[in-house]
Amino acid sequence: MRQMAVWIPDWPITAAEMAGVAPVGEPAAVLGGRGIVAANAWARSLGISAGMKKRHAQSLCPELTVIPVDTARDTRMFEPVLRALDRLVARLTIREPGNVIFPVCGAARANGGEEALADAVGGEVATIAGCEARVGVAEGTLAALLAARSERLVPAASTRAFLASQPVSTLLLGATSPAARADMSHVVDLLDRLGVRTLGAVHALGRSALITRFGMDGVTAWNLASGQDITEVLGKRSIPVINVTRAFEPPLDVAEQAAFAARAMSEELTQAMAVRGVGGGELAITATTEAGEFTRSWMIDGGQQKDLTDRVRWQLAAWINSGESGGALSRLTLCLSHTVALGSRPETLWGGRGEHAVAAARGAERIQSILGEDAVRAPRDKGGRTPQERYREETWGTPETPAPHLPWPGHIPDPAPVVIPTGEVSVALTGACGHALGVSGNGQLVCTAGCATAVPTALISGRRATRITNFAGPWVMEQRWWDPHTAQRRAYLQVVLSEGAALLYTEHGTWREAGSYV
Repeated sequence: MRQMAVWIPDWPITAAEMAGVAPVGEPAAVLGGRGIVAANAWARSLGISAGMKKRHAQSLCPELTVIPVDTARDTRMFEPVLRALDRLVARLTIREPGNVIFPVCGAARANGGEEALADAVGGEVATIAGCEARVGVAEGTLAALLAARSERLVPAASTRAFLASQPVSTLLLGATSPAARADMSHVVDLLDRLGVRTLGAVHALGRSALITRFGMDGVTAWNLASGQDITEVLGKRSIPVINVTRAFEPPLDVAEQAAFAARAMSEELTQAMAVRGVGGGELAITATTEAGEFTRSWMIDGGQQKDLTDRVRWQLAAWINSGESGGALSRLTLCLSHTVALGSRPETLWGGRGEHAVAAARGAERIQSILGEDAVRAPRDKGGRTPQERYREETWGTPETPAPHLPWPGHIPDPAPVVIPTGEVSVALTGACGHALGVSGNGQLVCTAGCATAVPTALISGRRATRITNFAGPWVMEQRWWDPHTAQRRAYLQVVLSEGAALLYTEHGTWREAGSYV
């Protein structure tokens, strides 16, 4: 199927400018949980780009205006663009705010051909919405999306050659949700490590090999690389259409009332999807008002109730606040078609992200968007001899690099402590004789009072004493002995307590806690 894609570059910052949140004519960027999401032309001219960290961007332009990401704003401000397209196209499918795709044949016949339609679409969007849109035509979903980015009309016979030279990372354009994008990122990363770096090479692997390794994600990758239409593939499934309808008497004229209704309907739709084993598809939102009937279609991946509720709520708010839809809402219909079976994007057997992990990630990104990137930090294994060296904090969302596989001679034996204090925690170690213990120059436990035996029996932290039931060590570690400023000589000791276990070290005659195993 030949399709036309309409793409507005850096839509989040364009939407912010249209909403009056971002300044016009000055450097500005939208910040998400993992860095810069979009930047305007003035910021891009200074070297600021998507994916860049906030600190780096502000070092290039101290006057940069940074705006938190707001998906509701992106959806609401996209409505004028959709109204412009409604003048020329009967049915649109919104992949995400700033990105629309639709079959081109009928609209092209009515407007004098594909080239004339592309010019008309660009003109309508610029006139009504006041922003620049890029338009492309090709056969298949991925080819159309790529054609829009280069503003090309790709002949049907050239689709395979057009796709073959594209990098494998372009498969990510086929994802319409964070979960789907994460799944496809796993596919792209592994293919790249295997040396498969173009879509032509992906197609050459064959459908069977991709399915064997990646399951349904492999099917999606092969279909995209082959120039197929994804919605057409999903539409071949035999799962019936799901409809949820509500009539409102009196009609709703307040966005908050419509949002409450949307939540209840989304919950019902989610339950129906779970019963029928549906994991996603094309969601048509139809609102009936005094001015007539209005419909928008969105592609959704997964059946999370919050995602559905947000999508419907944002669309209703855009209609009601625009004033062009007649205001009061008398009927609302949610129709899920072109459905895909639940489990087509399965989690990995080990290490998959569950519902709670996804919710935690969203919360972390939200905190970062409000308080800054460094507001959320996570420990990473960087390799080293001591726990303080091995585990270090990094900004959450920073691409993780594997720890170097070095022998680390003299390192603290595993297991590593679960909790590592950020500051110094002084403790005291006493033996069966009741005196304090230390470590001699040859690495042996000794009693500071000169007693013959030195077996640790109690750990004193603050005013609390805990009985020691077993111990291992000590291990003497001498590092950077050649530098008098950073030289370090310590003796480490593992102790099993009546309540948990701890890792201790002594330096210059003082015992400190290096970590806890509980």
